[in-house]
Amino acid sequence: MIMQIKKTSQAHWLLDTNKFLAEAELQRLIRITEKEKDKALNAGRKTPVKDWFLVCVAIETGLRVQEIADLSCGDFQFNGGHSTVLVRNGKGGKKRLVHIRDEFCDMAQYFFDWKRQQRESTEQNEPVFCVNGRCMTKRALQKSYKRSLAKAGVIQAKGVGIHSLRHTYASFLLKASKFNLRLVQQQLGHESSKTTEVYAHVFDQDMEKALGRLYA
Repeated sequence: MIMQIKKTSQAHWLLDTNKFLAEAELQRLIRITEKEKDKALNAGRKTPVKDWFLVCVAIETGLRVQEIADLSCGDFQFNGGHSTVLVRNGKGGKKRLVHIRDEFCDMAQYFFDWKRQQRESTEQNEPVFCVNGRCMTKRALQKSYKRSLAKAGVIQAKGVGIHSLRHTYASFLLKASKFNLRLVQQQLGHESSKTTEVYAHVFDQDMEKALGRLYA
């Protein structure tokens, strides 16, 4: 049964399963945006390359859209198995380090190399996402995400935007970490673990399977 988002307090709300991508949808979005990026590189077009990297950042870090808009090139620190992205101004003005996979490091370094080829600066304080030298706004990033969804043929409920990739990241990370709420809380920058707990219910189907095997 799908549950609607219902905020009863700041740390207690229910997550609608329409607000994040299923695994098949996520894989299709990744595949199509990468394909569009490769086509754009051959044609000398910039927009699909930035669309691709935006999806990469969102699904590999779980950042909020404003946190993505605020990213500077120097916020990416590549250090083997300890690479991070620095969120300078998270919710409540708090800083945090988000740990990232080596695979994502390769994507980021590829993107920064491409930016330099386009004569876009990758100096410490330069924005990661920019157009004509100006930092892309939240609205522009939302439009980018919608382009990617349309090309991938992924349909989301009305009003669902790029924030769904934060929910997707959180849900998948929770399962990958064997339901380590503290780890997920740190990555997402949740002030309370109660906020992180709302993601646990998306695995109700796994619970049903487990109960079906109980004492079998």
